[in-house]
Amino acid sequence: MKKVLMMMLLLLLGLPVLSVAGNQDSIGEVGRLIGVELYDVDSYAYNSRNLTVSILEGYDNQGVAMMRTYVSGGTTCQQRGLSPSNYHLLQTAMTNKHIRIRPRHRPGLGGTRCIIGFSLIQMPQYEDLVY
Repeated sequence: MKKVLMMMLLLLLGLPVLSVAGNQDSIGEVGRLIGVELYDVDSYAYNSRNLTVSILEGYDNQGVAMMRTYVSGGTTCQQRGLSPSNYHLLQTAMTNKHIRIRPRHRPGLGGTRCIIGFSLIQMPQYEDLVY
């Protein structure tokens, strides 16, 4: 009840009410990094995106691969994204079959998931049989 009264008072005074949940990063599903597309400054796509990451998040009940794409940088992501100094870590995830990735993302234009960070996770060897 006290929170409701405080919110109403803030609204009446015209002060902005901040949503804590809206300002947090979202965490994606753990998956296998299956593609990285890098755009250099001379690319026509560079202004809209600097990097695209494709992650295999597993398979559905019919055995169809569930892949999700994340974008970094450019106007699509309001210039938010991964620092180029971290791109080499993506190569590690691509080349080591026992490494999985868990992306952190924020919303971009048109529902795009803008990758702003990630965790690399060492998986046991039997995990290769899953995906």
